[in-house]
Amino acid sequence: MSSYQTVVSKLVQEGSDLSFRQVFVLDQVFDKGEQTIKALHESGGEKFNKPGVTRAVDRLVELGFAVRKDDPKDRRSVLISLTKNGKKFVEAIRKI
Repeated sequence: MSSYQTVVSKLVQEGSDLSFRQVFVLDQVFDKGEQTIKALHESGGEKFNKPGVTRAVDRLVELGFAVRKDDPKDRRSVLISLTKNGKKFVEAIRKI
């Protein structure tokens, strides 16, 4: 088990309702900046299909960890970015 998986497992044990996929999305956007669903899907490989990534983003937006905005380069896409709370959450889990 990687250290990343260990951190996510610990969060789940401590009662966090975030899934591995949701934490992966937070981590990717934190490291790479704004991302599209397609880019997030491609970063996660076969484990993370587009509908699953979309559901993860929906939940992160609902929790106030992420926001969506229109992609000025592609009208069919949206960009995902982190809110201040989302950034603080990632920073906190990286300290674990």
